[in-house]
Amino acid sequence: MDPMEILQLALIIAGCIKFLESYYLILVTKRHQIGCICGHSIYGIDENQLIAIPHVSIQSDVAHSKTELRYKKLPSSVDFTKDFFYSYTYPIMQSLQRNVLHTGEEGMPYNNIFVWNSYLTQAIRLKCNNTFWTIALVHGHFKQVFISILLCDDRLGCQFLGEISVFL
Repeated sequence: MDPMEILQLALIIAGCIKFLESYYLILVTKRHQIGCICGHSIYGIDENQLIAIPHVSIQSDVAHSKTELRYKKLPSSVDFTKDFFYSYTYPIMQSLQRNVLHTGEEGMPYNNIFVWNSYLTQAIRLKCNNTFWTIALVHGHFKQVFISILLCDDRLGCQFLGEISVFL
């Protein structure tokens, strides 16, 4: 597939890597929703692509050398489709308590120990002065289960329930 077609399909930039001479972008091209927290969608990655950013001065044999090809295989050893997730609007790398006490801080907190691609996106974030195209990826486990709860006071039995005030 042509790199320009891949760029058109890209949803986010997961990082930028430089091996010997060439720079490469790690792009997320397909995603699926795995859950929702407080109305914010949480996504998992279905497909990603590694594309080269060519430059005339380095388009020599270095880009196709055996060493460069070996380095290009390293990012493919990381399976982004398994246990990586992100959200555009909710900082999932922070605890619920911290998010509830939100102080109005702008943007996602990339300088967090739970952000897997903080270093990979650092150059893009600093040069562009924004995080519009990059996203903070979290590596871990996310599972959301919907449960229904039937409340019944066992002391009285369900048939004798009157008006009961519950304070939460």
